[in-house]
Amino acid sequence: MTSGKITPPPPEWLTLPEVLEFLDSQGIEANDGAQALERAFHDSQIRTRGRSKEWHGHDTKTDLLAVAWDEGAVDWQCSALKKRGRWGDYEITEVDVSRIGLIRWLGTAGPDDGIATERGEPTKETWTRPLASGETSCRDWLIKKMEGGAPKSKSKGDYKSEALNQFRGLSKRGFDRAWDKAIDATGNTTWKDPGAPKKSSQ
Repeated sequence: MTSGKITPPPPEWLTLPEVLEFLDSQGIEANDGAQALERAFHDSQIRTRGRSKEWHGHDTKTDLLAVAWDEGAVDWQCSALKKRGRWGDYEITEVDVSRIGLIRWLGTAGPDDGIATERGEPTKETWTRPLASGETSCRDWLIKKMEGGAPKSKSKGDYKSEALNQFRGLSKRGFDRAWDKAIDATGNTTWKDPGAPKKSSQ
């Protein structure tokens, strides 16, 4: 008979504060991660659930569809989603997030997480892909655009909007870091000006 402690299985669901703690454990800044996650919740990339008689018509905790995240203000500390309804403001409370869905979305599934890939077993490549992969992909994308002294075709804000829609997990701050790194890598300092390129007068 062993006297060691029994390790309980990881929870199937995480509250929003627990999600922030998980992001921190992965070296992901909470604010950046929260922004990216809210987009993922809205796009139904990660399963979520909550409790609201006003929203669901009953008081049972139920899966939240993408429409539940429309025009909702997320209270990360209270694990709630504040909504504005026809008859006044209300909350979807006890919001929690699928742990497996979160790990799959982050791409950090490990061999002990019990998460299978499409082939049935977790692969080494899927064990340690951090959220920063979106930032890396964005940097490489920007480098290709800046190479050879190429000029900007639009403003930094326009590139940012395009990148946020294109690269999963990319945050606004992550884009700014990728932008600076791409300028350093290419030496194309003409991109430092955030404004749109000036049109030549003829």
